[in-house]
Amino acid sequence: QYVRQKTYTTRIQVTKERQSNIGVLLVAGALALGGAYYVFNKQQQETEAAQRNIALNNDWKDFVLEETEDVSADTKIFRFKLDSQDDIVGLPVASCLLTRAPIGDDDKMLIRPYTPVTGDEVPGHFDLLVKEYPKGNMSKYIHNLKPGEKLSMKGPISKLPMHQNKYADIGMIAGGTGITPMLQVIKYLLNHPADQTRIWLVYGNVSESDILAREEIEALRHKHPHRFRVHYTLDKAPEGWTHSEGYMTKDMLKRRLPPPGYHNKILVCGPPGMVGAIAGPKNPDYTQGELKGVLKELDYLPHMVYKF
Repeated sequence: QYVRQKTYTTRIQVTKERQSNIGVLLVAGALALGGAYYVFNKQQQETEAAQRNIALNNDWKDFVLEETEDVSADTKIFRFKLDSQDDIVGLPVASCLLTRAPIGDDDKMLIRPYTPVTGDEVPGHFDLLVKEYPKGNMSKYIHNLKPGEKLSMKGPISKLPMHQNKYADIGMIAGGTGITPMLQVIKYLLNHPADQTRIWLVYGNVSESDILAREEIEALRHKHPHRFRVHYTLDKAPEGWTHSEGYMTKDMLKRRLPPPGYHNKILVCGPPGMVGAIAGPKNPDYTQGELKGVLKELDYLPHMVYKF
């Protein structure tokens, strides 16, 4: 009887081990199939994208304004149509495009750069987020456009080539419409499951109503809480405001940005005065210029900083 009971117990143990091994194999198989599907699906998407027509080809081209959307009292989203619903704008990350328009009595062509807030992930159109400035001739021209009218554009103009896991941490310092190139990078990295880059955004504005794309920023922050940190600062903070008030200080940026490091990058974009105080002005020919200001005081090195 003892021998029979022992044999029965051993068979149960062997059966359990077999079941456990089968479970492991099933899980491994499912993961392998999932990985294979992801690779296949990504390759299929890349093939489909390669087969689409690309709108930007480094020549000036007129794009038709399809519609506008009010974002704030002085800021709108301008949606421009592509030739086909399957076309893509053709904008590598991070890059911008140039706008051109006849300004003044002599119809002299004024050229200004803008960064679309949508990219190749959205076929058929692209969006520009444009704030109208009192002395901004191009921004006024764009704000006066009506649906059906055209704006001449050219690109892409490559700025800072980006790919998955290029940096461990990216700190972003943005002011006003300087958020647009940041959004391009943020969405590109967070929408790639394989990317693990941590993003730290410090975004300054005059008032709470001036915070552009806040709804989209907050949605991304809630979706990626371990990879995307956001801090706002306002010149005029309302009562009960839980973020910062005033200019971006050395202490604020030290606490809200990743530390200096070989695998980290700090991106800066905003009004010239802000960029100059934070990282030093760009050169007259729009090259990077010497690193100065708050970031230099915080021991960042020139290769760790990029000014849009």
